[in-house]
Amino acid sequence: MNASLFILFKEYADQTQTPSSLYINAESWINSEKFIEYFNQWMFILEFFHYEVCDRYYDGENIKHALYPYSLLCNEYAEQTKEYPNVGLYVKAQFVRWGINDWREGCINESKQKYSYNDHDVTDDSLGEICRQNELSKNVVLLNCNAIDCANPIVVKTSLNSLIKIDYVDDIQSLYKWFCLNRKPQRKFIYNPKHGDINHLAQMIAGTERQAAQLETTCENAQRLLELAIGDDKNGALWFYDADKQKFIYFENQREIRLAFHGYHLQEGEENFDNINKNKINLILNTES
Repeated sequence: MNASLFILFKEYADQTQTPSSLYINAESWINSEKFIEYFNQWMFILEFFHYEVCDRYYDGENIKHALYPYSLLCNEYAEQTKEYPNVGLYVKAQFVRWGINDWREGCINESKQKYSYNDHDVTDDSLGEICRQNELSKNVVLLNCNAIDCANPIVVKTSLNSLIKIDYVDDIQSLYKWFCLNRKPQRKFIYNPKHGDINHLAQMIAGTERQAAQLETTCENAQRLLELAIGDDKNGALWFYDADKQKFIYFENQREIRLAFHGYHLQEGEENFDNINKNKINLILNTES
């Protein structure tokens, strides 16, 4: 894959524990209920974009420090309660569920390049890994879960005195816009004569007296709408609302490496109409500026 999404969380520390990196925000303490609530807020964003084709990474060291209070409580109260160990297990289970991997596992850094942020060496942490992937021509974005307070983009300096700019996002709206502009490869709309287009009628369905669903716009406009479309799964269909036609448009995934789709408009009562997650589309349309 040629696009990557990284996630970084704020961490928790005390007088004996420092953050995994100097630029990471850290708080002194948090209870398990608040942490899971906070964690789920960010995981909702990752779940929302499960349909996007990209690599997803967390930082094992960052998570270790984020879960630091629970490692202490687990040791202290191991015989009395199962609550604290379950926090760590829950976090790891969510990463597995949504296909998010620790970039440190199996990572072989063959680059001779060094990276620094605010004069601090970040070669061996997440910012360094993002820079390495950026230099391999991958489009990379960081979901910043209150981990870093800084200007956007984050500017990292290389040992060759060049600058690498790292985009970060912190909500559904900004990550949606990033994917629309930067997903790699971009989706490709394929004309299907079965559904026609604005100049060609859809064909009759064999063995029936029904006409196939009609694409009511040009292929060029269908391509534009496809780039805006959202879905539920990377191997499934995508959908969006065509304001010009005041109808939903449905894109069927042809399951090709080139991310090819064909599409057609739908109205209530037609096949596949009920497969469209209207609430998810409304969330995008209501937040998009």
